[in-house]
Amino acid sequence: MNILITGGTGFIGRKLIPELKKQGHNISVLCRNKEKALSILPNDCKIIIGDITDAESLKGCCDGIDMVYQLVGLSGNELPSEHQFARFRKVNVEGLHNIVMEAERAHVKRFIQVSSIAAMGIVKQMPINAESKCEPYLPYQVSKREGELLVLKEVKEKNFPGIIIRPAKVYGVGGEDSYQSIIKMCKKGIFPKVGLKDTQVSHCYVDDLITTLSLLTEKGKIGEIYICATEKGIGFYESVELVAKLMGKKVKMIPIPRWLMASMAYCIEVVFGWMGKKAPVTRRNVIAATTDRIYDFTANKRDIGFVSSVTMEEGIRRCVEYNKAKGLF
Repeated sequence: MNILITGGTGFIGRKLIPELKKQGHNISVLCRNKEKALSILPNDCKIIIGDITDAESLKGCCDGIDMVYQLVGLSGNELPSEHQFARFRKVNVEGLHNIVMEAERAHVKRFIQVSSIAAMGIVKQMPINAESKCEPYLPYQVSKREGELLVLKEVKEKNFPGIIIRPAKVYGVGGEDSYQSIIKMCKKGIFPKVGLKDTQVSHCYVDDLITTLSLLTEKGKIGEIYICATEKGIGFYESVELVAKLMGKKVKMIPIPRWLMASMAYCIEVVFGWMGKKAPVTRRNVIAATTDRIYDFTANKRDIGFVSSVTMEEGIRRCVEYNKAKGLF
């Protein structure tokens, strides 16, 4: 097939391209910076210059294309404000709309929208699946959910061939946050433990996301939403202890009541708000960090035949070794 990837120069795109080429597909990449693309992409990739926030620049980008992987997105945990909602919607909603319209015009056969589990907000009822109620709050979360609804509306009203993937936090060797922040804290020998229980987490190792995306060339149902994460999670503080063990360090957990941490976060929000800066910790962060994430993968098994192959323990081990090789500790 002839496949177009938007955001192909990013962490996920750079790993997806060789996997699709291995399957024999012809790859085109939509990007804003030709020099950057030429420096990191395979020579036989066709480079198309365009910006999804500029509809005019997209004209013709889907001509002759059978399938589109829409990877472009703006992420962040900024608190709600008129400016932040507009900022995230420009890329995650308006930009998505532009590429969807171009894909519709060119009659592509499949369109894969890579969304995020963030589109659901904080879900308290377990296990979480595509039918769970979405309650996004932060501008990023709201924009990702609005993007999903945009695609689903086109599927329903115009038979648009859209499929949505909701990855949990994507991590892995080469990623921006491959456990670096936890490693840095473990180096200090102490780690704050918020709340009484060990919250269950299940992230998405990048190799598993790539496998899932590559299988969607043939599998998956139009109009469906699939959650992509490690099938079996791990306790967050259990993962911290594993990181410390792999580093050869001992870490002392410092208990902090959830209410106290939330109060501290509120003060931080107020102070940083006065300074016009982004707060490093918010009350929303505290709630999210103390809420379990347990997923239901029935749809993935039924339609795609794959959930994950890299356990949280194995993924963490790879990341720690990668960061050690880079000299982080």
